[in-house]
Amino acid sequence: MHEDNSSCTVFYDAGVTFQDFPSYMTATWTGPGGKTESQRIDPNLDGQAISTSAIKAANRTVFAVYAQEGKYVDNQCQPTTPWRSWCREGGAAAATDPCITSEDYRITAADSPPPPIAPYVSEAIGRLRASAGIINSLPNPKGLVNLATCFWVDGMAVPGEQSYGVVLAGPPD
Repeated sequence: MHEDNSSCTVFYDAGVTFQDFPSYMTATWTGPGGKTESQRIDPNLDGQAISTSAIKAANRTVFAVYAQEGKYVDNQCQPTTPWRSWCREGGAAAATDPCITSEDYRITAADSPPPPIAPYVSEAIGRLRASAGIINSLPNPKGLVNLATCFWVDGMAVPGEQSYGVVLAGPPD
């Protein structure tokens, strides 16, 4: 039970989406007011701020943290200030980036069953460009006995080398 008019803080975690480009990445999120923000980041950095969390995004869900100060009324926190970035405006620590939080996400076989492989195999078989050819022989074996016969394949067309790969991605996180 909270005493009426005592201070409280409401937090909002905005999901951060990372996009990979050849020499940089972007982090994009939509704050609680509906404004979309974006930041260009170096993908080789590792740390806690949005601009250095690209590597963490590989195995964690990342959020930009916003806060509103308020007062308790009937045991409910009623905001009295606009939303603000928690770090940028003096929350946990001064920073040029918004605060972030991240949490591990669990990928298990039950949560992410493999997709069916049959469509991928059919596609790979469809891309094969080969011809089995026709088996020929001399002399024609019909009716000849005790005579050596040569067999060969005409019209066979198999490429010298082909390589196929199948990547089976699970459902989106």
